[in-house]
Amino acid sequence: MTNRNVGLLQLFSLTFFLSHFFFLFYGGNIIKISGSDTIFSCLLGTFLNIFLFSILLRIRKHKKTKSKNKVLAIAIALIILVTIFLVANDTTYFVIHHYLENGNYFYIFLLLLICAYIISKRNMDSVASLALLLFFLFVPSFIYNMIGSINILDLSYLKPPFDSSFANVIKGALLFSFYTLLPLLLLLFIPYDQVDQKEKQHKYLHLGLIISNIVTIISFMMIGLGPSFVLASTYQYPYMVVINKISGFLVFNRLNYIFSLYLLFDATVLLGLLFSILKKEGENWRLFKKSQ
Repeated sequence: MTNRNVGLLQLFSLTFFLSHFFFLFYGGNIIKISGSDTIFSCLLGTFLNIFLFSILLRIRKHKKTKSKNKVLAIAIALIILVTIFLVANDTTYFVIHHYLENGNYFYIFLLLLICAYIISKRNMDSVASLALLLFFLFVPSFIYNMIGSINILDLSYLKPPFDSSFANVIKGALLFSFYTLLPLLLLLFIPYDQVDQKEKQHKYLHLGLIISNIVTIISFMMIGLGPSFVLASTYQYPYMVVINKISGFLVFNRLNYIFSLYLLFDATVLLGLLFSILKKEGENWRLFKKSQ
């Protein structure tokens, strides 16, 4: 497989979606911990992310391109396979719950895997190119939801800071940082030298992380001032409560779920990248065995 360079905007988009992935499926866990102080937890988590991400990028810069440790290669492959299953499983349940209530779990799960495999069939830069395309679709969809949420915002839901305990705010911040940084470990598999204008890539990577976190914080604000954190904490997918409320206020209310499909972009990019990394590591290992 020929490795082609990844562009800076592609790398930015990839970082954005990887860091944003947790919000739809696991954002409710932060709300349950931090309650009305969820925004403060996210802000603290964002500052922590900037520091920790800098360390991760230093490690990436000096990481060896190919692994020659058989045990490590097998462990990485197993972790990726388990992650693929977990992401595909969560995405399948979400699709059934909100889009295809009578859908068959097995067929939807299999379709997701096939789509992810097709996305990764060529080169890793193809996944990054898809991320850039999806980012341009994500932006207007998110703006659409922001505009629609204006009519459902209720400022009476605002509460003084640290309404919950300070310890819960810190726990929420740590959980936010864990969720938003963990997928970014996959960037270690994109060689530092395989990026166009590599001297500028750290700037774009940080920008992708920060913008992703800001979008997530805005989304949490839409939850807190829309249905409220108290109501949202009782739902498995809190942001979908916002989506449902928005649908009653806009001209395009019947197309509401079409405009909410952008929420699946995160999982699409993540699955495609996971498959791409799995294939690349397998090829690197075969080349290493042949050279022995």
